[in-house]
Amino acid sequence: MELGRLDETGYNSLFAFSCIAQNSDRYIMHSDHSHAPVLDAATLISQAMERARVSGLRRTKALEDVIRILIEASGPLTLGDLAESKELKSGADKATVYRLLMKLEERGLIRRLGLHDRSAYYVMIYPGAHNDFLICTKCGVIEALDIACPVEALEKKIAKQSGFSKLYHELEFFGLCPKCG
Repeated sequence: MELGRLDETGYNSLFAFSCIAQNSDRYIMHSDHSHAPVLDAATLISQAMERARVSGLRRTKALEDVIRILIEASGPLTLGDLAESKELKSGADKATVYRLLMKLEERGLIRRLGLHDRSAYYVMIYPGAHNDFLICTKCGVIEALDIACPVEALEKKIAKQSGFSKLYHELEFFGLCPKCG
């Protein structure tokens, strides 16, 4: 596939240069490449809702809201961020949002990030794409890893040698951010 062209899943291999400060002071993304899809939010929401339906989730306004908020977010969000969002039009309470997050995580539609003794953060998972993260063990700041994934070649080698298919990985590196170091 040539760079800049969408593949059969709708993802773009073009490396994007960006440095985006996120809404939350807990998440900063510095990226010289993109693992994220290059589709518009409406298409991503529609695809995520279809993946949710296929995985057995019933289409509800609360589910649509949570998926839309996560897709339109500029970074990982906590349960509190989601439950208190003005974009949560369904009026779902915090317990409902929590149950939806658990169901979405169980079905592989979202990923849970963070230290176990701190608030969990959630991000969408897009088929054929992934992000690896750096997490500060002192202040909890989360950054998307700003280099090409160091494990992709190893993952392919393992799949070839082991015979496993649909192999994937999730990387979270823990340490002290520049401010805390």
